[in-house]
Amino acid sequence: MATSYLESKCKGRYRLKTPIDPTTNDFFREKLWNKEHTKFKWGEYLRSEVYINCLNGMIYHVGGNILEAYVQDVVTRGGKIKRTANGLKRRIKNKHSALILKEMQIDDEFGGSFRFKYKDLDSIAKMMGAYILGANMNPFDTKNLSVDDYEIPEIDKESFDKLKKKKEIPFSKFTMLYNDYVKEQGMDSKEFIRDRKLQKLKPLEYIHSNYEWKDFLSFIKEWA
Repeated sequence: MATSYLESKCKGRYRLKTPIDPTTNDFFREKLWNKEHTKFKWGEYLRSEVYINCLNGMIYHVGGNILEAYVQDVVTRGGKIKRTANGLKRRIKNKHSALILKEMQIDDEFGGSFRFKYKDLDSIAKMMGAYILGANMNPFDTKNLSVDDYEIPEIDKESFDKLKKKKEIPFSKFTMLYNDYVKEQGMDSKEFIRDRKLQKLKPLEYIHSNYEWKDFLSFIKEWA
């Protein structure tokens, strides 16, 4: 699988991310259409969408050795604007005007952007507040996906923990256990992954939310 420009150049230096499709709560994928263009299947992830995650926005690759910085307002948790896109762009322009190749119109609501060469990335990234923590993380790691705060009741957690301890099920076998259970319920592993991403649940939480807990515990007794 080919890597994107930013993955090959910046992984390990800056935190890379990629947009999430709100209709699937998964990363955007290529659509592979049939000859008639009436049906499609999902292909590989769109690696061209990878960006450098910054406090003040994001940095994209637009082609060749050219990058584009998209500047946004920095808003506090209370909803107050801590730093405006306009103000940051003025500071960058004053300090690094010679590095800016193409300046675009600032939109008062959504911010604005400008282009620069890759060789000047470190200077621009510093002012953009590019994140370094998580620099070695794959931008397509599922840890980047949204997860709801679903709470399994303590009594159900305890029953599961006691059973897995009694049956001596190692952590490495959990994925196989979950897949085998949903398969018995008529769902294949790919559908399981897609649906739990859509519901923003972890595997165990998904099973607790969608199936009978007692039935799942009975399955474990027979499975291990």
